Amino acid sequence: MAQPDMTAALDGRLYHATSRAIADKVLAEGLSPHRSFWGVLDIAEYYAEVLDDEGTTSVILSAELAAFDEAQLEEDTPGWEEPITSVLGCSEADVHAAWDHDPRAWRASLDGIGSVVYRGALSAAQIREEA
Repeated sequence: MAQPDMTAALDGRLYHATSRAIADKVLAEGLSPHRSFWGVLDIAEYYAEVLDDEGTTSVILSAELAAFDEAQLEEDTPGWEEPITSVLGCSEADVHAAWDHDPRAWRASLDGIGSVVYRGALSAAQIREEA
């Protein structure tokens, strides 16, 4: 059985795909506290492609992992429930078998499926647009 493992994709930054309009606001004003999904670049690129396919101009934002308030990071429960197996390189059953439902497991979520939920704020200076 393969285990989901995205640790090789970690580069010290977290990435988030969004629309051009939202990206412009976040880059100017920062990220206000709300539920947002962040992850490794491969995951953000997947969601950027989904936005583009829906006719929305996508942008990928990033921030240093150290900029995130760890108390506001959570595991990506939807990512575990319906994993993007084409990015993870293993089956949905393998992902479900590895999921431990630990509410403190944001790090395991990032390492395993490459994504987390963030409920905190980031300043505009902490966020950049990826090329």
